[in-house]
Amino acid sequence: MKKIVTYRGKIRALLALLIFFVMVFGINRINSRNFFVVQESFESIYKDRVVVNDYIFRLGLIIENKKSIINDKQPNATFAIHSDDSVDFLLEQYAVTKFTDNEIFYFDLLKEDIEAFRSQELSLASTINSAEREKLVSNLNILAEKILNDLSMLSQIQVTESKNLFEQSNERIYNSYFNAQLELVFLIAICAIILTLLVVSPFWIALKSRLSEMN
Repeated sequence: MKKIVTYRGKIRALLALLIFFVMVFGINRINSRNFFVVQESFESIYKDRVVVNDYIFRLGLIIENKKSIINDKQPNATFAIHSDDSVDFLLEQYAVTKFTDNEIFYFDLLKEDIEAFRSQELSLASTINSAEREKLVSNLNILAEKILNDLSMLSQIQVTESKNLFEQSNERIYNSYFNAQLELVFLIAICAIILTLLVVSPFWIALKSRLSEMN
């Protein structure tokens, strides 16, 4: 009968060890996943937000320069061609980054306004009539402001998304820390069970046996 009780106790202890092991393994996998997500978030903050804000800033400078040249009434064909190539390059680089739904809307709007600006800019270069030129300059100023507004909205999105990613990363880091503490508790519990099986249980069994013999 004593052997049966001892055997059942060991089975329960082994089941407890198995449960604790599964829990520790599960927590470890969660922490690994959290680490991956945090790493991905920080990479996205740099590649998809910080770098993109640089693209936006450079696009804004080009449009400001174009606007300045147009209002000075001194068309510069060389600058126009060079700046258009730069704009195309920056838009291509921007297009391969990660977008939010709201960002897609403003990016598409930006491309439309830039195309409209280029069309008006070409018309200005080939127009001699002063009245028509004034009208085109006015239209170009309006389009330039629209483009700068598009860029401003896109820049705000970068700031908002960077903040969101940073907060998500902080939450993951906190969860990983909490899980690590929980994992430590489970490991201590496992050690306690093993210690009980290896040392305490044999001691009490031996002690009970001695007491029975004495009686």
